Parts: sequence; C-alpha cells; structure tokens
Amino acid sequence: MLNVLHASYSKSNFYEELHNDIEKLIMFDCQYFYEFSINIIFFFLKTLNIQKTCYRDLDFHKDFGEANDRLVNLCNEVQASTYLSGVGAKSYIDEDIFLKNKINVVYQDYAPNSYNQQSNKFIPGLSIIDVLFNCGYHVTEKLIKDS
Repeated sequence: MLNVLHASYSKSNFYEELHNDIEKLIMFDCQYFYEFSINIIFFFLKTLNIQKTCYRDLDFHKDFGEANDRLVNLCNEVQASTYLSGVGAKSYIDEDIFLKNKINVVYQDYAPNSYNQQSNKFIPGLSIIDVLFNCGYHVTEKLIKDS
C-alpha cells in the first residue's frame, strides 16, 4: 500500500509533509480492523481540528440488539435526534422504527467540493488521502468545514 501511495502521490505538493503521518496510520499495529479504522478517524479529527464527540458501541458495555433496532438503541443512548446515513442504506433502513423513536433519518448525498488534483479533470469520490497529498492539512480542513 505504501508503494502504491508513493507511486501515486510522490510528486504531489504535500507528499514530503504528509507521508510520515500516513505511513504511521497504515502501519498501525492492531489485532482487529475496527481498531485500525478508529485510529485513522481519531487521528483526522484531531489533526483537522474537528471538535466532535465520537462514541463507539463498545464504550457503553451494552447489547444494543441487531440491525435497525441496534441503530435506534445507539441513537437513544446518546440522545441523538437525527441519524445520518449513506443513500445506499435506503434499501434496508426501516424508517418507521426511527420515527417511532422520534429520530429523524437523513440520507447523505455528499457532493465534494472540488480541489486541485494532479489530473486535468477533477475526479470526485477519492479518499481523504488524495485531498491531503494535493492540498495539505490546512486546505483539507477548510474543505471539510466548508462543505
């Protein structure tokens, strides 16, 4: 993975500034994939100055059930009034369960702001890695907060 990133981004504007951070994230030693993912999420929250409280279901030491019930129970646990979901989940989310619990379901149809890439035409939907290597931390933070 590091070789692919090097081949793809070594000529980008912020490669030298960022590659050590990205390498540490990729090489993070863990037993489970969720630990890897959570490490990345918390790194970017801190690095990009995103001040949000994040919970993991493991933080509560409870059985929240399965599927839609699990999501509703987790929302109720943190007193959430809105559940944000990707549009792909429309086919399996039971909105009635959410409505009965006074939880609004909002489907995110994210359209990223364009930014300078190494290609001639903007390619949307790439990872945060692309934004970071092309724009650096400061501009990435601004793009996220302005969207």
